[in-house]
Amino acid sequence: MRRFLAGILYLGVGLPVVLSSLLALSIRPWALDRNFYSRAVDDPRLWIALSSPVARRNAPAKVEIGGYVFSGPALYGAIQGHLPEAELKSLANGTIDEVFNAVDSGKSGLALDLRPLKADLKKNSDAMLADYLSALPAGAPAELSTDLSQRPAGPTDAALADRDGKAVKSLIDSIPDEVRREFPAFSLSCCTIGQFVRQAPLDYPWSIQVAVVAANDPDPAFDV
Repeated sequence: MRRFLAGILYLGVGLPVVLSSLLALSIRPWALDRNFYSRAVDDPRLWIALSSPVARRNAPAKVEIGGYVFSGPALYGAIQGHLPEAELKSLANGTIDEVFNAVDSGKSGLALDLRPLKADLKKNSDAMLADYLSALPAGAPAELSTDLSQRPAGPTDAALADRDGKAVKSLIDSIPDEVRREFPAFSLSCCTIGQFVRQAPLDYPWSIQVAVVAANDPDPAFDV
């Protein structure tokens, strides 16, 4: 009877705690280490991959942004040529800090400064537009004025630059200077995840003891 009770307790209590503890043990070295994510963002291999021709070839044929339709490969190639690496790294690291601050202190929202990224996009918008137009595939006139994914035969390069330039500048201007969002459940979720990763490994020995104590309980009431 003691062995049967030990098995029930272990399957119902001990085994789930063991499995969760093993999961927490496996991710604990990096899950709550903000430097792990910062190193990933700063890894040169990431930016080499983003700038590779393979990534451009794998871009979708058309991309819709802010109501405008662009040629995916042409747009990706234009961005690759003027990738704001420093600004994107700063933004990514700022996001990492905001998330880990929520884990550590229970902060209920995020605040991201987009002004450096927006300024870089404005500075390089003319060069990106020129690269985009040079890579734009030829095609029939679009049915919608917001479809900028092809180069029709009629308009001149200047007319196309004026048309697409207005769209690009409009999209850049629509980027806010700062993003602040409050998520009431955000801090609770972050704190819960943090507590799980920190606490679960400590529960591993306890879960083993549940089965051991039950299997060796000297109380004769458990005997059959």
